[in-house]
Amino acid sequence: MIKKPRSETKLRYLIAHETAKIMAEEGIKDYRLAKSKAANRLGQSLQTCLPSNSEVEAALL
Repeated sequence: MIKKPRSETKLRYLIAHETAKIMAEEGIKDYRLAKSKAANRLGQSLQTCLPSNSEVEAALL
């Protein structure tokens, strides 16, 4: 198993939590749109390794 660099893991975590916040506050149901907005807010491109939907769901809890 290949380990991800710690910085990539932290970035995925930050994007997941920002995505969850956007979905909760703005009522967005589309994960891709919310992830795109979150990446943009955090100054990241969509080429960034975005979190999975399950990572976002975990952040919503």
